[in-house]
Amino acid sequence: MIIDYDKRTITFHQSWLNDYYLCPERTRRTLLDPAANVGSDATILGTGMHAYVEHRLLGEDIEVSMAAGFNALDHEFSLPHKIVQMNEDQVYTFLPTMCASFEADHLPNIPRGGLTEHKFSIALGEWEGWSIILEGTIDYVTPGGVLFDWKTAGQGYKQWEKERWAIQPTAYCAAAVTLGLATFPVEWKYAIVLKSPLSRPKTQLVEFQRTKAHTLWLREQIWSILQATIGNRDALALDAPWVKNDQHALCSEKWCPFWSTCKGKYL
Repeated sequence: MIIDYDKRTITFHQSWLNDYYLCPERTRRTLLDPAANVGSDATILGTGMHAYVEHRLLGEDIEVSMAAGFNALDHEFSLPHKIVQMNEDQVYTFLPTMCASFEADHLPNIPRGGLTEHKFSIALGEWEGWSIILEGTIDYVTPGGVLFDWKTAGQGYKQWEKERWAIQPTAYCAAAVTLGLATFPVEWKYAIVLKSPLSRPKTQLVEFQRTKAHTLWLREQIWSILQATIGNRDALALDAPWVKNDQHALCSEKWCPFWSTCKGKYL
């Protein structure tokens, strides 16, 4: 959530919206202290695989693409980060194995000639004199308007959960239609590589559709966030806690940087 008081624009990214619905207080604290919300070995591994896949879809060979993946790891590990699952050496060792699984199981089924890492910025409308903007980066849009997103995961996705609740597909499909890259209903596909077994990680493809009705509901959700966090104050209310939600796996010392001054004070 980025507020430009001079231009009177409020910009949302799907990752922020997802965090908000997990725990509004976590997003408030991240707005106050963005440096505290650093990456982890899990996100770094995902970034490395993203770099590999991007270069493969751009026509680079495996060796060049793997080098791009390692370069991405070099960059991410040079930044502040935390270790929660794998140490640095383990990530470098495991990345080629994960990429090999993607290469074998997913890559042959992805049409070439599309848009990789496609950034977007679209207008959602006006709210109380503010222009509301949605931004993000789509991993891949095929020439036929199918959207792909690459994921690494510790366990498999439940298709019905992602189809019912996932915000990212709704946001990205809305952007693709607005930009003329797809038409409703939009086909969405998660191409997932799991982190086990270590010798040959399993893969999963989760696919469903997004419609205009999903976009309208996302807009309604964002409008409710604006009402709750700004309302009639004409400024973001950051001086008092927002709703604190611990009903999810990321509310833990391992995954939340604010744990010790929140639920961790008690448990």
